[in-house]
Amino acid sequence: MHRGNRCLNEEEIGAFLEGKLESRERELLLLHLEACEACLDDIALIGKALTFSDGIPFSTVPERLVASAVSRYPAKSTFFDAVLSLAAKAIRVVDCLPFTDVSIPQPAFSLRSAESVGPQVVVLKKSFDDIDAEFIIERLSDVLCNIKVIAADKATGEQLSHHRAGLFSGGRQLASYLLEDGAAVFEEIGPGRYTIRIERRGGIYGAITLKIE
Repeated sequence: MHRGNRCLNEEEIGAFLEGKLESRERELLLLHLEACEACLDDIALIGKALTFSDGIPFSTVPERLVASAVSRYPAKSTFFDAVLSLAAKAIRVVDCLPFTDVSIPQPAFSLRSAESVGPQVVVLKKSFDDIDAEFIIERLSDVLCNIKVIAADKATGEQLSHHRAGLFSGGRQLASYLLEDGAAVFEEIGPGRYTIRIERRGGIYGAITLKIE
C-alpha cells in the first residue's frame, strides 16, 4: 500500500475500486486522496471509463490507466461509498459500493397533503475492524442535509464516547466533534465530496466517503 506522498499505482487504484483493501489500507489511501487531486482524478476517470453508461470517451482517459484497469477489474460506477442526490424533494441514492449497507426509511403518509413526499433520510451502515458505524443523512432542502454519525464497539455493542467524528473535504478538516453517547451531527452540509473519519488519539478507526449532489 502507498506510504507518505507517493501517488497510487494501477493495482492500488483497482483494489480500491473493487473494495479489496483492508480497513487500514483504505484509510491510508483516503488520506492520500484528500491531498492529491491527481490521484483523485485518476480514480474518477477510471471509474467512469469502466462504466460505458457514463458515455465518457476513452480519449479523455489516460491510456495507461484504462488499459491496466479494464484488463483487471470489472465495472464500477463510483469510488465513493455512496453518491447521494438531494434534489426533486427527496433524497436519492445515485450509486454506492457493494460493501456499504444502505437503507431508506419511507416517509409517513400525510393526511394533510395530497402531494407525494419522497424519502428524506438515508442510512448507511459500515463495519470496521473494531467498530460498527451508522451514517444517517437527512435531507433539509435541495442543497442542504444533516449527517449524523453513530458508532459502537463491535465486540460489546456499547456506544463510543472517547472517539471523535471528523468531516473532511478537499484536504481540509471542516469540523470535528466528540461523540456524545456514541453520536455526533454535522449540520447544514451542502453538495460536495466528503470524507468522515472516526478517530481517537490520532488513530483512524473507520472512514466513509460521500459525494452529495
